[in-house]
Amino acid sequence: MTTKIITPLATASVPAESSGADYNKDAPLNAVEFAQNLVNLRAAVDRRLLSSDVAVGGGANLVPKCDASGNFLAGAASGTTHRMVKNAPSNYGLMVENSSATNPYGLNVYMSGITGGAAPYLLVCADNASRLLVLGNGNVQNVNNSYGAISDIKYKENITDVDPAAIWEKFKRYRFVSYNLKADPDKKKLLGMIAQEVELVSPSLVEETQDLMNVEVVNEEGETVIEQQPTGETSKGVKYSIVSLEAEVALQLAMARIEVLETRLAALEGGA
Repeated sequence: MTTKIITPLATASVPAESSGADYNKDAPLNAVEFAQNLVNLRAAVDRRLLSSDVAVGGGANLVPKCDASGNFLAGAASGTTHRMVKNAPSNYGLMVENSSATNPYGLNVYMSGITGGAAPYLLVCADNASRLLVLGNGNVQNVNNSYGAISDIKYKENITDVDPAAIWEKFKRYRFVSYNLKADPDKKKLLGMIAQEVELVSPSLVEETQDLMNVEVVNEEGETVIEQQPTGETSKGVKYSIVSLEAEVALQLAMARIEVLETRLAALEGGA
């Protein structure tokens, strides 16, 4: 059986016991009346959540709502954009969890109105000043030019010294090139390496990931949304931070060799 609800959402109201003869909580409801009550309840809840005077404990921390401009607000009374505010001492202000065990993704920041990396920022981390920036072109900047990795000994085992001579020979085989990105209209010259060439010298320095593309899909609610889906192709990347470490190992060896040569030269000059 198909039930058609006629009462518009805009005029629906929630039945209340105070309405007297119009509402009897013990009276049985037929299917149409039950469905109508659900519609009325949903409309009232929506209006309640969207109203600007809904507060928790009478304070300024409002329950999630949308203002007249369509801004989503949580924990904030107003805002010029979507805004979430949380006073969380010794805790995170926001945690995003993807509970899927099948190829889960994390956050996706998508600038749908531009192309070519023209966005000023993809991510800004700040307190009283900017601390970390991810620029629209993919560059990463931080305030103190310090980048690191978790390197505590408690996570490591089978620790041995590297062979500087082997690193030296491998590093000499790397080819560093000047190039520009095909998608860059300004054709700015960059310095780097070709992943396929590095892979022939040191396969462990190359990572391969799926290429993704943004696709418009219609969800279960009939809304058109953007999803990222695999294209069927992959791209290879180079672990440049490891290449830099190899350069430092080669530099150490070069310094040691230079010192040996300097000692020999001093001995020759002293005996002259």
